[in-house]
Amino acid sequence: MLRSEIPPAGRVREIRARSVWAWALLWLATGCQASAPPPPAPVAILVPSATSTPPLVAPDAAPAQPCTPHAWLAVDQPPDVVRFGTGEPDSVAFAAASAPLRAACKRIEADNKSHARPRLDAKVPRELQAATTLGCYAGVKGAWAFPVGPWHRERNGVGDEASWQLVYLDPDGKRFTSLDTQGNQWSADGEGNLSTSLEGVHDFDGDGVAEVALHTSGYASIDGWHDSGPMLYSVKDGAIVRWDPVTGRRVLGSMDADHDGRVDLLLDAGVLPRTVTGAARYELAHALPDGTFALDDEVTRAFLHGQCNLPWPSSPSSQLAPSIPVYGAPAPLPTQDLERAVARYTQQCSSLLAMDCADAGVR
Repeated sequence: MLRSEIPPAGRVREIRARSVWAWALLWLATGCQASAPPPPAPVAILVPSATSTPPLVAPDAAPAQPCTPHAWLAVDQPPDVVRFGTGEPDSVAFAAASAPLRAACKRIEADNKSHARPRLDAKVPRELQAATTLGCYAGVKGAWAFPVGPWHRERNGVGDEASWQLVYLDPDGKRFTSLDTQGNQWSADGEGNLSTSLEGVHDFDGDGVAEVALHTSGYASIDGWHDSGPMLYSVKDGAIVRWDPVTGRRVLGSMDADHDGRVDLLLDAGVLPRTVTGAARYELAHALPDGTFALDDEVTRAFLHGQCNLPWPSSPSSQLAPSIPVYGAPAPLPTQDLERAVARYTQQCSSLLAMDCADAGVR
């Protein structure tokens, strides 16, 4: 704008006055009573008090149903020392046996007593035991006997030995034996001793002929400790044969775990962790009325549940390997296989212990 175009002060006052009047007229034209917009509603600020209850939130899933503990059958656990069958002859059965059978048993008893007499060495006196219960284990259809021959010096002169046999006598007193059921007792000063004994008998299948267990154990300086465990035999078609009641499983003893009047078998749990006290772990073969054995029923599961509750060692994978080799006993598996077996067993125990409705875990 040029200087000549700048309005004088009076002109400015005139423009301002006109603008005021224009705004006034506009206000009158639109209505002087127009109301202002309502103020916004006040916002309520909620402060939870100390006694207020938080709102409930619906869960994503239904609540867990209460766990009902499993009602386990009452079964016994094995004693510290287990054995197979009855370790002493049945005097009642012997009295009921035939006269020829009783006479044959008497002869065996007399021979065993004679052969078990102490033998005095020229330099070192020592007593050599026959390691057998003298006489017979009589049953309904016959009797088991364990005759031991006289002691004599070994051919190499290192120790003394005596022959033994497992024989079965029929009601007529006739003997049955097998090449698999004979051997030698052995003893040598400073070298060790090895003995076989008749551990026990029991008629598991109810056929009138009892099953029998032989047990060989001892120590020899050359090959270490010997422990065969029970070696089981029965009679079939007039011959002594191996008895294998549970195929592929090793029987270590017997007991009536559920008190049903039938004797069950204690099976070696195999390459499984022992207890902290070093006792063996077992599985149960439950005796059935027909003479067979169940491996998976309520009785066997209740028995295993009790075994799972026994204290466990801190390093289960090292518990089964003996500190010295045991000749005649199953060799321990390699560590890798042992650990896999332990894992399977602990998983089975975890499933059983979970049925108690408590986070018990494997002990």
